[in-house]
Amino acid sequence: MRFILGITFAAITFSIGVYTPKFYSPTSQLEASPSVGISIDTPAGTSNTGPSSLRQRTFPDVRDTTITVAGKLEIIKTDPINWKIVLNGKLVLAGEGLPPEIEKEVRKRIASFDTVIVLTEETGTCCELGPFRFLGLRSNGTFVITEAIGDGFAFHPQISATDKYVKVRLRDGRESSGIGRVPGGEWIFENGRVRKIK
Repeated sequence: MRFILGITFAAITFSIGVYTPKFYSPTSQLEASPSVGISIDTPAGTSNTGPSSLRQRTFPDVRDTTITVAGKLEIIKTDPINWKIVLNGKLVLAGEGLPPEIEKEVRKRIASFDTVIVLTEETGTCCELGPFRFLGLRSNGTFVITEAIGDGFAFHPQISATDKYVKVRLRDGRESSGIGRVPGGEWIFENGRVRKIK
């Protein structure tokens, strides 16, 4: 009887001894299991699966890019606060906060430009969209970029173009929080200048 009880006690002690280090292990379960699909601020365009799924954003971080008639255009987050727009390695514009993104690229000749890009910014607030800009590009590498237009809009823009201008229309509406009304309007980018028509 003592022999059977001794074997049973030894088996229970061994089971607890094997299980306990796994339960109280200082090694995180995330580190131990490569199949866990969690990422921390994964950069745009990267996958968050596989053994290196736990990533932190590194800088500089290219947020958006396109190949234009004037060369390679990049929107780069240079650090947690600052961003810049670069055309063929040359600075177009720099700023702070959330970086712009390419909303639409009009790839046809409009007045004195070979391509016009509409850049939009997020707000980080209850508005759906922040300010926007026009960027006119020429094949010789010269460009015109406008000042930021507006500070918050309820909807993303409707963009249209003719041979003479690019038009951005933003509907008015309520903020996503339902508090207050955000005005819209229509703006035209023509010959490197912006004018509001409504």
